[in-house]
Amino acid sequence: MIAVIEGLQTLDKDALLTREGMVYVVFTNYNPPGYRFAYLKYVYTGKGLWRGYERALKRYGVHNVLKLSQEFLLEPCYGVSFPVVRLSEVVKAFRPLEAMRNLVRGNALPQVALELIQLLGFEGLGVGGSYMLGIQHEGSDLDVVVYGQRKAFEVLESFEGGEVDRQWLVEAAENYGLEAEEVRELYSVKLRGVYRGLKYSIGFVDPRPKGYCKDVCTKLGPFEGEVELNPNQYGALVYPSEVEAKSGVDKVVSYEGIFSWLLYSSRKVKARGMLMKCGSEKVLLLGDRDVPARVRRVL
Repeated sequence: MIAVIEGLQTLDKDALLTREGMVYVVFTNYNPPGYRFAYLKYVYTGKGLWRGYERALKRYGVHNVLKLSQEFLLEPCYGVSFPVVRLSEVVKAFRPLEAMRNLVRGNALPQVALELIQLLGFEGLGVGGSYMLGIQHEGSDLDVVVYGQRKAFEVLESFEGGEVDRQWLVEAAENYGLEAEEVRELYSVKLRGVYRGLKYSIGFVDPRPKGYCKDVCTKLGPFEGEVELNPNQYGALVYPSEVEAKSGVDKVVSYEGIFSWLLYSSRKVKARGMLMKCGSEKVLLLGDRDVPARVRRVL
């Protein structure tokens, strides 16, 4: 008999396996009752490159998630439908921190991957993607997950990065319809690159759970203009990105992870998105299905 997971607490980048062999990746720290905000990433077919699993989501981005064949629920607090997985279907949870410990203890990582992890400092690191699930193949990327603000700043300060992942630059431009110059602006080898032949990405998770439905948000309409930011905000690195603004709007919230580095490293940007009223704040939402997001550095 398959056990059903009830009352499961999850964080961003945890993964959930359903009884039908589908793997969903959680993308918030919210824990609404009975389900989780998560997108479908892998489906077991017995034929896939990932030990029988195939990628359901082949490219990232809100526009690609919206095309997935999975359940979407309308969230009244946010006025938009989110992809979800119901806990009644979940039979197993995967967590990056646990996966990292098991892989290191079991000596199951390639030597170059272990060297990269040692360079970053093992404490506070997890591993996501196919390595977390145990379905990696020889050409799998290493998705490193960094937990907590202190560790995040430590990694960004000490890690110089590897070589530029030029293939990612080309694919990102095609996927998001961006010019080459725009892609270079939002790219950093500190977050994504190639280390001695191994492709890597570095993502960040705030381990503090967030309250569900804290504010009620309503759409005010499209926004395009300059927004002044305080640079080096930790909130820009996690998902969804949340950064306080000094002018233009009160806050920027991005569900497009591709803009994280630009929001983190910029003092002023020109941005396009959906303007929202959330409680008493005016929030610029990047990743609204009706307004394609754009962010360019000004300063």
